[in-house]
Amino acid sequence: MIQCPVCGRFVCVVPTAPELDCWDERRGMCVLCAKEMPRQKACPNCGAVMPQEARFCGICGHKLPEG
Repeated sequence: MIQCPVCGRFVCVVPTAPELDCWDERRGMCVLCAKEMPRQKACPNCGAVMPQEARFCGICGHKLPEG
């Protein structure tokens, strides 16, 4: 069990069956909160998290991949 930092729920983590997971590893929160959050992407140069529609990193200025 792991606690979601957004909503405080304790959710299951099933490493052997990720399709049963209640945890979004990429976003670091439960799947319910992850669905409510706007889509984001990470800068491949510095790792900063940017909105999905960003074209350049707001931290280092690196061009972000499209999509």
